[in-house]
Amino acid sequence: MRVLIKLKKLSNPKPVEISTKNTLYVREMAKLRAYFKLNPTERARTRPPFDKDVLDAQSVLQELKRIQHSKCAYCETILEHNPSRFVSHYRPLSNAFDPHQDAEHLECYAWFAYEWRNLMLICKDCDNHKLNFFPIAGRTAIALSSWRAAQLREMPLLLNPFEDNPSDHLMFDTDGVACSTSAAGKETINILNLNRPALCIKRKEQIGAGLKIILGNSNEHALREALREYTDHEVLHGGAVRNCLGHVCRILQTQIRHGRYSAHTDLIKKIIRLRNEFSVHDWEEAISRCKSNDLAFVIQNNELGELQPRRYAYINRIEIGRFKGVEHFTLDLDAGPTGQSRSETSCTMLLGENATGKSSILQAIALALMPSGERQRLRLDQKSIIPYGIDDTFMPPLQPAVTLRFSNGEAVAISMNLQTGRLKSVGSPHNVVFGYGSRRYFVLGKSTKAQTCPNRTLFNQAANLPDPTNWLLNLKEEKKFDAVARALASLLSLRAGEFVGRDDHSIFIQRHTSPLPIEHLSDGYKSLFAMAVDIMREMLKHWDSLEFAQGIVLIDEIENHLHPRWKMRVMRALRDSFPRVQFITSTHDPLCLRGMLEGEVQVLYRDRVGHLQRVEQLPNVANLRIEQILTSDYFGLATTEDPLRQHALEQLAKYAAHGDSDLTQTERRHRDDLLENYGSLPMIGDTLDRQIIAQALTRHIRDADIATPFEHASAREASVRAIIEVLERNRKKYGTR
Repeated sequence: MRVLIKLKKLSNPKPVEISTKNTLYVREMAKLRAYFKLNPTERARTRPPFDKDVLDAQSVLQELKRIQHSKCAYCETILEHNPSRFVSHYRPLSNAFDPHQDAEHLECYAWFAYEWRNLMLICKDCDNHKLNFFPIAGRTAIALSSWRAAQLREMPLLLNPFEDNPSDHLMFDTDGVACSTSAAGKETINILNLNRPALCIKRKEQIGAGLKIILGNSNEHALREALREYTDHEVLHGGAVRNCLGHVCRILQTQIRHGRYSAHTDLIKKIIRLRNEFSVHDWEEAISRCKSNDLAFVIQNNELGELQPRRYAYINRIEIGRFKGVEHFTLDLDAGPTGQSRSETSCTMLLGENATGKSSILQAIALALMPSGERQRLRLDQKSIIPYGIDDTFMPPLQPAVTLRFSNGEAVAISMNLQTGRLKSVGSPHNVVFGYGSRRYFVLGKSTKAQTCPNRTLFNQAANLPDPTNWLLNLKEEKKFDAVARALASLLSLRAGEFVGRDDHSIFIQRHTSPLPIEHLSDGYKSLFAMAVDIMREMLKHWDSLEFAQGIVLIDEIENHLHPRWKMRVMRALRDSFPRVQFITSTHDPLCLRGMLEGEVQVLYRDRVGHLQRVEQLPNVANLRIEQILTSDYFGLATTEDPLRQHALEQLAKYAAHGDSDLTQTERRHRDDLLENYGSLPMIGDTLDRQIIAQALTRHIRDADIATPFEHASAREASVRAIIEVLERNRKKYGTR
């Protein structure tokens, strides 16, 4: 099925025939704009203009044919005739019908008639079923809005092979039946009738042939070559075959505790390895489970035993639009940093200056994951979500929207109706989420019943955590208290022989000498203790143990209340205590980056026009010293030196770029005084090479006040490159070293 493969249309420039370089295109677009200027009555009685000749250009047709491998974008049927017969649109050109709203919109989406991202080749069967259906989870796009604005506002529920990864939303069983794994997948199957009997029969034949090859051949080379005949992009239903074979592999992988093969491992390579690891009987048993009824059970049953780990997913992409001060921002979270163990969940640390938007991102995640009842208990001021500081002069205001995408391909989203102020959610997350604001104190003796929402402190700085000792003392199930004690021992790094205990009146750390009551801990210890126990209490409502408890925890300014020694340990301690929890946190303190792995730290900044951006290509934070972290692109400080010492270095760098004869007597005396007072500073300027370096250093220091981290990094790289180039020229010309 072609829809199983994300098509790479946007990686190449669009054909010139659908650009302003084509006069026919320009003329037709002018007609469309004129149409939307008509009065409502006239517009309602006139069809939007459309000239198919614009799309009949050979460059358009051949490029679509090449990208789609001459197959239908949705069902993978081979298109054997002139591609102009199959040109269609993702969004209909008029009378778009949303079955959820039971509403038809005449003008939607005429202005996308020649939009490259809206064009695709679709077989006649799919096109006849598709008609003018276009379900959305958000609000209908405003006429003449941009493609991106329409996507953000509408949150379409019909898969687009050019923008979505359809394999994240669909599964195929061994009978060739398509099953949905998301709301968008379900809508796509229903609208296009992708389980048409003829399609299922053909898919079953191709899938069966591929499975027969696997069962009958264990030779690596022969297996590889034979499988390509059924899994390549160009072959009939190659996407459906790959999808089904991948599901069989995932079933087999659940029997491997070490989880050896990642989701990114080449499918054929994975098949070859698993073919050698499992018997034909094991393969046949896994294949027997790939039936539509079993797939439906996998998708719908929350209590599935063996496959439960695959059900749960972690956030791997955050898309925020028009939320508070964040106009449009997408953040991809690293799912598997280098050196990370298989059992350890990927976490994320957000860095950025004040008012960058870190807290807004955490709040957006929490709101998208919360059940609607919990959002209501927050009593959130809906106006606080409405975007601020964003120019709406040239575009009608769009609704705030947040979409979270998960490692299993599922997604959840919320949007806010600007007129009613109501939040609307799409998708049903399996994840539990707990959010904590920058102030995480607890009130001694406060009952846990007072905590009506586990995310309250993230939205209300005046809110307190419940007293953890009350819950621990009243926890009747000894098994659960034991689970808490184990996690706390890991969190607090207790030594051998030390453990968390309780009596009728207190919670304490039992040491070799004497028990230490929790209330005697420092404020930093107690703050961390209260938050950790709060997480444990909520987790144990869903899980029997904390070692395998899964969820998402959001913590704003994690460094608050902590001693420097604890700042360096906090992330590692939390990860050890909750190994299956995805932590997404923020900080201003470089000490808190200890415990983060490569790719897990995201540096955010505002560009010159105020848009939220992230710094690319950061160094591996695990390999940097604290001083290096501060002066790297993570924090962007020019130096960690004392300001007076740094000023002395700047002055010496200027003097070192000149010989004694070029300096006045006053300048030479000032230089010598600096050297005497700051004798340990490196003196450069004795040789030509060092004078070049000094001159470059002077220029770099002068230009150090750069507006953004990206420009700062670029300036530093340019300075280093310039020094190397000059030194190389100098070496060739003068022979200096």
